[in-house]
Parts: sequence; structure tokens; C-alpha cells
Amino acid sequence: MLEQLQTYPPLRDEVFASLRNAILDGRFHPGERLVEKNLAQTLSISRTPIREALRKLELEGLVSHEPRRGVVVVGVSQDDAIEIYAIRATLEGLAARLAANRRTDNEVAQLKHLLNSMEESVQSRNFPELVPVHIMFHQSFTAASKCARLCQMISSLWDYVRSFEQSSYSFPARLQSACDEHRKIVDAIERKDEQQAESAAKTHILHAKDVFLEGIAEKEGHS
Repeated sequence: MLEQLQTYPPLRDEVFASLRNAILDGRFHPGERLVEKNLAQTLSISRTPIREALRKLELEGLVSHEPRRGVVVVGVSQDDAIEIYAIRATLEGLAARLAANRRTDNEVAQLKHLLNSMEESVQSRNFPELVPVHIMFHQSFTAASKCARLCQMISSLWDYVRSFEQSSYSFPARLQSACDEHRKIVDAIERKDEQQAESAAKTHILHAKDVFLEGIAEKEGHS
């Protein structure tokens, strides 16, 4: 169920964000119809901001109009995810390179703290705690790049693959290797080694893509 939205302007942006999150979080499934009237009733608002939000979602490729069915959820396909991981590898690699050049001592200390928290969560298999810390780690090293537009682009891509990222928690060996990769990113940023920081960040994202594909193959093998 969608959360009740606040009604301060611009309402269309609030509606768009709510529907987008519902699709990316899996509350709306691929093939499911999104009916303006029903959504308006659920959110206790008029149909106009719903219609505007659905147009934006269509431009983003998350929904489509189908004959006799109306607006239908498309979601994020396997090909979409592979493409997004490739883009993330490039952008986060750039962010790590910039961070190595621009980071402060306090930012390095914060990264080390988050890294230790992640490693503790992995050892105790405390996945509910691991999820937000993992996100904060990536946000922190990208923020250290001091490039606001780059951070915004990376954050938007994270929205698409956050459910895929969590699927890697079923691979214990991947959790440990991910920690090792995170540590290489931090070490390179601390040493101000721009080339190594970029390489470590790219490698980490591409390995995450490989795990995602492995998970897909495993599901298909059990079907």
C-alpha cells in the first residue's frame, strides 16, 4: 500500500516519487495495471497529478501504455540491470577518482567507520543492519568527490538496482569479497591514488553485476 502523500506543491513530484519507489521496490509488479481512478482514490487526490506522474514514469521506461489495458508496469528488466551496472561502474569509478583527489581526513575516517560496520554486519549476518550501512558507504565515497551532479546521477541509478544488490546477500562468499573490494576503495582514496581508486570502484560494481547474473542463472536452473 502506498504511503499517504503530503499535499504541498509540487504534488505531481510527490506522486511520481511514490509510484516510482513502489515499482522499484516491487510493490507493483511487471504486467500490473496502474489505473488512474484507483490510484487517485488510494492517495486521496485528484487524477491530474496521477496522470502527470504516469507520463513521467513512461518517459523513464518504468510503465507503458498497452492497447485495451492502459498503463502497465514494465519495471526493470535483466537487460536494463546489466546496462545500469555498466553505467554505474563508469560513474562510481569517476567518483572514486575525484574522491581520492578531494577527500578530507574526516571523510576518510567516516569511510573507515562504515567499512568496519559493514564487516561486522557480514560476520554476524545482520543483513537488516548491513543494507543501510552499505548504501551509506557508497553515498559517502561518492559525496567525497565534491561533484553534486555526479552524485545525483549515481543515486538515481542505485534506485534501480537496490533490490538486485540485496539478492547478493544469499551468496556468503560474495559478502566477504565485497568487503575486501570496499577496503581497496577506501585504501586507494586514503592514499590519494586516483587511478587505483577508480579501478577498485569499477571492479566492485562489475563484480556485483556478475553476482546478479549468477543469481538469475540459479533461479532459471531451479524453475
